[in-house]
Amino acid sequence: NSAASSSILEGGCVPVGPAASGKQSSSSASRLFGPIAYMELSNTGTGPADEMCRAGIARFRQRDFRGAMEKYEAALKLDSGHVGTLNAYALLNCDVGNLQKTEELYNKALSLYPEHAETLFNFAAYYQLMHGAAKFGECEKLYARALEVEPRQINCLFNLAALYNSRGAHKECFEVYKRILRVNPNHVDSMCNSGQLLQSHFRDLQTAQAMYTRALDISPNHDTTLYNFALLKLSQNKPLEAREMLERCVQVNPMHLWAACDLAVLAHSIDSDPDRSEKMLLEILSRDPTIPNALCNLGVLRQTVRHDVLGAIE
Repeated sequence: NSAASSSILEGGCVPVGPAASGKQSSSSASRLFGPIAYMELSNTGTGPADEMCRAGIARFRQRDFRGAMEKYEAALKLDSGHVGTLNAYALLNCDVGNLQKTEELYNKALSLYPEHAETLFNFAAYYQLMHGAAKFGECEKLYARALEVEPRQINCLFNLAALYNSRGAHKECFEVYKRILRVNPNHVDSMCNSGQLLQSHFRDLQTAQAMYTRALDISPNHDTTLYNFALLKLSQNKPLEAREMLERCVQVNPMHLWAACDLAVLAHSIDSDPDRSEKMLLEILSRDPTIPNALCNLGVLRQTVRHDVLGAIE
């Protein structure tokens, strides 16, 4: 999903993709390789601490952090080892940037319940999102412990695949997606990401195409699959088929600006309409000025079509 557009305008421009830092815009197609941030615990208990925890979660969803904190503190006074509250309170502290408190809460929960799969998952996801490569080993161990408890936990497997992908361990990542698809043969996100790995890293376009086709049979409006499949078609020099998929992609998700950027490029390369291409690129940048493909292609257009070197440099 992080593959760059293969339809860069002529002019020697090097294709670029989403930022490797993990900071993603609303249109970034790499979202499926990002980890799931948190797994909310099922809380069907009827005790006072259960009710207080649920009240805190309701406040948190309303972004009333102070109110949520008061409810969580009250729940822990009633039951200092209430695992649902410990997890929910950790999420709140992470959200407000109190990482030390976040880790204290997860560690307390695991000291009480060392085989609690949801806590193991949430602590690993926290490390993965907030610390990245620096905590790779800790994440891997926590996910492994969670999977010992619940071997078929798809969220855990999905995050583990994302962890391997972030490390460039594409073979291990692909094996985890295969494991997910054995658990749930209709898991479209895993099909999509498997196709992207096959396409970009293993150069198996035939199997990638089969994976995308299978995903779209299940979920015809899956925007990331449509986008990746369009990139595959572009790599096969089938721009008309690619454009059809890109149009479907932006129809499903108007904020998929990477797909919109490719459509802008195709307006020039297929239709020989640089004016429309430029207008489309400017519209994309008015919505998000950080899209590197739009900036790059607008620069190439201004250099090669408008002969505006200063505009291209800018």
